[in-house]
Amino acid sequence: MEHMGSPRRYPPELRERAVRMVYEWREARGRSDGGLREVGRQLGVHAESIRNWLRQAEIDGGKREGLTSEERRRIKELERENFELRRANEILKSGGCRTNLPRWLPVRRGVARSEPDAAKRERSRSR
Repeated sequence: MEHMGSPRRYPPELRERAVRMVYEWREARGRSDGGLREVGRQLGVHAESIRNWLRQAEIDGGKREGLTSEERRRIKELERENFELRRANEILKSGGCRTNLPRWLPVRRGVARSEPDAAKRERSRSR
């Protein structure tokens, strides 16, 4: 079985050029399909990569159903933000945030005092 290499990041200009070349290849031959291998050989890109770029270009252009590149980017961004917020909530629930508070800032009944004198007064009252 052949090992699949790691995915490469091709510049957007190359992607756009490949898509344009496929459309030109098809128009020159009066076809509505094909041209992926031929263009891929010219550019040194695998035909399947060009097929994916072509599909995404059609979605972005409104010619095909699916998530646009902008929608995919936004979903990814929201998922990352959601992950970070969940992690922060878990830290807060576990009480891990109290270790970063200054010693003079007691936390009582969910209320933090903001000045050292208030902490001294609170201690003297509770005795």
